[in-house]
Amino acid sequence: MASKRSAKRRRQDSPEDEHAKQPIYSQPWFEDGNVILEAEAMQFRVYRGILAANSTVFKDMFEFAQPEGGGNVGGCPVVQLSCGAIDLQHVLNVLHDAHSRFAIKVSRPLAKIAAFLRLGSKYQIGHLRAEAMRRLCADFPSTLQQFDKHKKQSAKISSHLGYLFDVINLAREHEITLILPAVFYMYCRYHFDVKMVFDGILRTDPKEAPAKLTPEDQRACLMGWQRLLDEQTRMSFLWLDPIKGATLFEHCRRRSRCEMARRELLIDLWHPAPKFMPLDAWDSDWEDGMCQNCITAAMRSQEDGRGKIWNCLPSSFGLPPWPELLAEETRKEQSLLGRCSISAR
Repeated sequence: MASKRSAKRRRQDSPEDEHAKQPIYSQPWFEDGNVILEAEAMQFRVYRGILAANSTVFKDMFEFAQPEGGGNVGGCPVVQLSCGAIDLQHVLNVLHDAHSRFAIKVSRPLAKIAAFLRLGSKYQIGHLRAEAMRRLCADFPSTLQQFDKHKKQSAKISSHLGYLFDVINLAREHEITLILPAVFYMYCRYHFDVKMVFDGILRTDPKEAPAKLTPEDQRACLMGWQRLLDEQTRMSFLWLDPIKGATLFEHCRRRSRCEMARRELLIDLWHPAPKFMPLDAWDSDWEDGMCQNCITAAMRSQEDGRGKIWNCLPSSFGLPPWPELLAEETRKEQSLLGRCSISAR
């Protein structure tokens, strides 16, 4: 019995195991730093003052005596953290680099935005979470006016293969449903592929798992795509319907010629299969062959239909209406601000 226990102890303390447990010194690492944070066997030597000034959780943590078992490296205390090492590295880098921290106009990778959300919430670093939300809401707007404006601006978050699926999963992880209608729509408008919806999207690095939606979001994506295809014929492109749209053109100057122009455009856009473009703004190419009165009426109908589709965009993907999404996001942000305020007292 004793021999078995001894053998077990030797296996636990074998050189291979000890070597595997050795932490890796990682950047940021400041030789004059006064605290070492460790996560997933990666260590970062940084400054207590910077952490405490930015995080109420770290501030409270440092006000108490260092727990036993944390150890130290070169006389510097080691604090064990239960978070992802790469997430922690992203956050520590931006907290200790003023140039990176204030580069508002520079797009950031989604991995950094995810780290700001996760650790900004976990350690109550309010300004990092706020920056993540600001960038997500800028790239995935909640109003049609912002949506149109965004198409003319550079993205606040840099994209990659599977980017939109990753954003959907991140939004679900943090319950940021406000951005989901725009994310789903952008995938359907610019990247829709039924096979990818079910199988996922391969990464640049074949060792990485594909970007994949949950079964619930696969269904939401497919149902939303089909609903919006149907709605665009009844709303934003009602003016192309030869029967229902006919009443829009009572002031037409050249009826037969204008009707022929719209019929040809309908064939071009709808056959052999309709193009997915429910929120597309007016395109001057559509004006060919129509008189000015018809162009004006069609433009007005198009813009009115876009507004209607935007209003029903969340429900197309099985989400609550815009007012509920906005109210819920406001409530959550106020709750987070309240927790940070209480902890700072």
